[in-house]
Amino acid sequence: SALLNAQRAIEEMQKAGFNTTRVNDIFEVLLQFYTGQTALESESDQQSYTDIIKRTEEITKIRNEAFDAKQRLRGLELRLSQSEIDKTEPLNLYKAAELDIQSERYEEAKIKIQQAYQEIADLEAAQSSSRVILSATKSLGQKLIEEWVKVIIAVIIVLPVRYFLFQPFIVSGESMVPNLQSGNYLIIDEFSYR
Repeated sequence: SALLNAQRAIEEMQKAGFNTTRVNDIFEVLLQFYTGQTALESESDQQSYTDIIKRTEEITKIRNEAFDAKQRLRGLELRLSQSEIDKTEPLNLYKAAELDIQSERYEEAKIKIQQAYQEIADLEAAQSSSRVILSATKSLGQKLIEEWVKVIIAVIIVLPVRYFLFQPFIVSGESMVPNLQSGNYLIIDEFSYR
């Protein structure tokens, strides 16, 4: 039953397009162990299939690692397609992980996939920081422009009023006593004198 499970795991890997050289080699060794164990069993009462069971479990573990790595690689591919960053480094890690999967180095592939995700996160964080700084800079510049526009509008309104309609004066001297004291402030209506 353990040998059949191992054989099914190999078939699943082959159907999914995985390289099965390593698991086939393990399976061949398993068959030799099994043949030797059955021959030993017929000559004596010693039954020990623990090594065979461990090896079949190894094949199942490799199968699970392969499918997990491939699933993670698909997830990374989707993440890369959705990202708006410079994908050069994450794409290099993606390709290296893909080669690792083809070479049956599933653990190394998963490490590279994780590194690619980290690289994407770092690049997106840097890009977001740049956007925030640019946005803050634009906001500050826009606020300064708005304030200068307000000042210019105020000057455009106040200057004609000040020089053509009303003009302020400060009384100096005592020539207008008792009605006006020295230092009093007056606003003269220029428009009524014209």
